[in-house]
Amino acid sequence: YSPTKRNNMIVGDYNIETYKLENPTIIYSPDPPNSTCEKNWIPLPYNHEDQTQYYIFKWNPLEIGKIENERLKIVKTFENREPFLNRCRGSTIFHETNEGYLGVVHFCEEGYPRNYYHNLVLLDKSYKPLKYSQNCYFHKKSVEFCIGFHIKNDKYHFWISNFDREPEEVIVDKSAFDVWFDIL
Repeated sequence: YSPTKRNNMIVGDYNIETYKLENPTIIYSPDPPNSTCEKNWIPLPYNHEDQTQYYIFKWNPLEIGKIENERLKIVKTFENREPFLNRCRGSTIFHETNEGYLGVVHFCEEGYPRNYYHNLVLLDKSYKPLKYSQNCYFHKKSVEFCIGFHIKNDKYHFWISNFDREPEEVIVDKSAFDVWFDIL
């Protein structure tokens, strides 16, 4: 939705009984002049300590914000010396694990069609990136988005969409992700 002819984020309450979004509020970018399409913000697990919902805004540098007065305000920045993260975009929410917060990001290579690749990324409890997995794709190199991620019984559950349609769940043992790269 956008009254400014640019994509914006909206937050609200989803009513599971009526299947409707209630109390929708448009959230504006922290960087309006350079914002043409807001769609890759990643919600981080709710911080009960300071009772705040944080979002990853972008990866280079890694900027994390919170909503204030209908705008995302950047409150944490981590310099990014990892070339891989420079290409990343948001994909899924992050889940709290014993090691930190784990989620899925993606990047693409131009072509026809574009080829999308996915990685798991581990953040520490302050949201600083620690490591990332080897690149992967689920079926074939193509337009393939990971739209959901869950961890259960030592398995990773990925919900993907192929060419923005044909959604499916892919379940993989954690051990399939055996190559990780440390972030300096």
